Amino acid sequence: MTLLTLKDPSLVRNQSFIGGEWQSAGDAKVITVSNPANGTVVATVPRYGMDDYLEIKYMCMGV
Repeated sequence: MTLLTLKDPSLVRNQSFIGGEWQSAGDAKVITVSNPANGTVVATVPRYGMDDYLEIKYMCMGV
C-alpha cells in the first residue's frame, strides 16, 4: 500500500479538524481512500462510529 507522497507530508492527515483540534475516531479505525483510476492508495480518513458522531454533534451544538 503506497500513500500519496508530498513535499510536505504534514498536509495529509488521517484526522478531522473538529472544534479547533485535529481528532481521530474514538476507536482509531480508518478508511482507506483509493484513486479509482489506478487503485493506488491516496490517504486514510477516520472511520467514525455512532458515539463519535454524537460527541461531534453535541460539540457543535455547544452542549
